[in-house]
Amino acid sequence: MVLDCDRGLPLMAEQLACRRAAGHPYDISAVLLTWGSGAGEFCRFDDAARLLREAVMLCERHDFDSRYAQAWPALVCLAQGDWDEVAALAGPQFDLPPDGAKWHPNGTP
Repeated sequence: MVLDCDRGLPLMAEQLACRRAAGHPYDISAVLLTWGSGAGEFCRFDDAARLLREAVMLCERHDFDSRYAQAWPALVCLAQGDWDEVAALAGPQFDLPPDGAKWHPNGTP
């Protein structure tokens, strides 16, 4: 996906289908995370949100480390300027208030 997102998408879909067919949750979560973070990097935010949401749920369900999966939705919201959602998603990791009231991107409310 790094060199050509459009060419990489079918490959990621194929990998996800293979991992689902094999029934290995860890491998499925790895593909979802790779595809979701890649979609975020290419500003395909709807795809990123969908894939990362599934990755987070899968990681939590199987007690995998989900910090990477939890960070990416916050980065997607950050790229879109949704500061309240950034605070809601990343706030617990950094002890930020849930409404983002005391946090602002330039340091002042």
